[in-house]
Amino acid sequence: SVSPVFSTALMLYVGFAYFCILNGVTGSFCASAIESSMANPDLMTEIILARNYAYDQKLREIFDRLDLDDSGVLTITELERVMQDERLQALLVAMDIDSSDAWTLFWLLDENRNMQISCDEFVTGCVRLRGNAKCMDSLLLLSRVSQLSTAFATWTRSISQQAGTTTDSKR
Repeated sequence: SVSPVFSTALMLYVGFAYFCILNGVTGSFCASAIESSMANPDLMTEIILARNYAYDQKLREIFDRLDLDDSGVLTITELERVMQDERLQALLVAMDIDSSDAWTLFWLLDENRNMQISCDEFVTGCVRLRGNAKCMDSLLLLSRVSQLSTAFATWTRSISQQAGTTTDSKR
């Protein structure tokens, strides 16, 4: 003696409530599984290595697109193309690399200062330029500046002593 509309509504309500409860349980299970997998150092190492490999491959693809003459090296002329091609510039920004100044980017990437950037120099340099400076980068820079300052002070003392010797010998 129950109305078919009422029984259908009740079945839909029970089904919906059952779906909500299962969805909550599944969400809780997935969150727990993700949390426990993030605590696994071996798994995190594999994930990081896979991301780095994918990033490396993407940079090599970008290098191939920038190398206009397929010589295997980039020149400043080829790199300046980035400044004019909005798609390549956006791709570098998406890879977390600021390419707003081609000359500065070229100088930072050209490790051996031969006015050409090899694919390995490009990949290594872009990996170093990725994102913001980290604490280690700042400390390394501070250390290098300190070394240069010490070397400059030693050089200045040496020049001063030689100048004093030269002045004394003329008297």
